[in-house]
Amino acid sequence: MARKEKKISGTILLGTVLGDVYFDATLIERTSDSSEITKNPVENGVKISDHIFRNPKKFTATVGVTDSPLRMLRSDAFANPLFADVSRSASAWEVLQKIKNAGQTFSIQNELELLDNMAIKSLSTTKSSETDKVLIADVEFEELLIVSTETERVPVSDDVKNKASEPVNTGRQQQKTEKDQTDDQRSLAKKILDALF
Repeated sequence: MARKEKKISGTILLGTVLGDVYFDATLIERTSDSSEITKNPVENGVKISDHIFRNPKKFTATVGVTDSPLRMLRSDAFANPLFADVSRSASAWEVLQKIKNAGQTFSIQNELELLDNMAIKSLSTTKSSETDKVLIADVEFEELLIVSTETERVPVSDDVKNKASEPVNTGRQQQKTEKDQTDDQRSLAKKILDALF
């Protein structure tokens, strides 16, 4: 799903199970985009990109939601009309937990880029007397790498078909006599009795 990037201030979660979510403030954003590079020697002339593997992007935001915002948005995900006694900050924490526990991916739009296929990895907050009417939460997101697989039928050549139907030489097999078979059975019975006692 291609979305047009727009210049914004703050962090917006797009297409979550609860719709688009706007925070009152984004205090800190951290983005991590890394790769794993092979530690083994690479032969000269090989395709180098086969030895570099992209890790999922990580994005961490410290966001804030207050009980008395400067302006209310028409689609305020944190306003809770059913429970007047639940504050916006408490409702925001519930919304973040619901999004995390839904097990679905969504997009994040920030000032730098649009991040697709993201999920909430962890949530944390600390409450104090100074943050009684505010939610300050650290939200860690991680990208889910999605790939497409294809299967193709490969035609089997006549040479391979003919080789598969040829008899296999198992070598010369020696026939066991009745006495050999009886001796084998006695030997096995003795081993079992020795193991038991």
